[in-house]
Amino acid sequence: MVGHYRGQLPSWDVVNEPIADDGMGLRRNLWLERLGPDYIASALTRAHRELAALNLDIYVTELDVNDRELPAAIGERDRAVAAVYGAFLAAILPEPRLKLITSWGLSDRTTWLNGFFPRADGLPQRPLPCNENNQPKPATASIQTALNKR
Repeated sequence: MVGHYRGQLPSWDVVNEPIADDGMGLRRNLWLERLGPDYIASALTRAHRELAALNLDIYVTELDVNDRELPAAIGERDRAVAAVYGAFLAAILPEPRLKLITSWGLSDRTTWLNGFFPRADGLPQRPLPCNENNQPKPATASIQTALNKR
């Protein structure tokens, strides 16, 4: 399909908002129903091959890490969130056609997740690189480390 529309579309969403609105599992959609839960990995693998062949740019948008299911202890949560950022960036940064990574923000104070996916324990989510006082968290160091390796 990507080859068929080559030169006609300025961008292409390979997988868009696959997580269910309650933050638990995958959003029910045609792809999940027809292809099963591995559709995301399959779509990204196929797109990677096709994008490489077509020499298309890669844009990562709306990056953050939902900590809703992580333990309440702040240190443990922050380390887990940092690890997710590190693993994701280690996978995406080597892509030569990567042009942009944007996030939902920098400070936990402004995260959208508290309004849409509150934690069951009532604690605020900590999904971004800086805390509610704009102080760096372990995610900041993880992001810096990944960028310095690039």
